Amino acid sequence: MLVRPKPPANVVRPRRVVSTKIDYTTGQMVRAPIFWVLYAMFVAVAAGGVIATAQFGPIAKEYTVSRKCR
Repeated sequence: MLVRPKPPANVVRPRRVVSTKIDYTTGQMVRAPIFWVLYAMFVAVAAGGVIATAQFGPIAKEYTVSRKCR
């Protein structure tokens, strides 16, 4: 739905939900060890996905399901 109707006037909007009491700056975040663990995990998963995707072509040729093989 592109246009939402206005909410009724008697509805109270919820307050902002705070998930942490500390807002870290970029410098503080980069110095935290957990950031680098999460970053390394992201890179490993992304690299694995790229490697797996790169292997689809040779696998398709081997099983003759590639369009270029027909």
